[in-house]
Amino acid sequence: MGTAVTVGLFSAVLALSLAVVTALHELLAPRRRAQRPSAARLPPRQAARAYHDSIRPVPVSNDHDG
Repeated sequence: MGTAVTVGLFSAVLALSLAVVTALHELLAPRRRAQRPSAARLPPRQAARAYHDSIRPVPVSNDHDG
């Protein structure tokens, strides 16, 4: 009997936590999307420039001696 109550309580807490996380995600997601302009909304040249600026160069070393 005690195990069934514990499992039921755990399930209820889990469901409530999931509902809260989902609600927060729905509330905050539009704000996050609005902060960063989508590359699809930019003209092609600006989208290409934004992509180019987002790439970080990888340092290359010719030192093979270690």
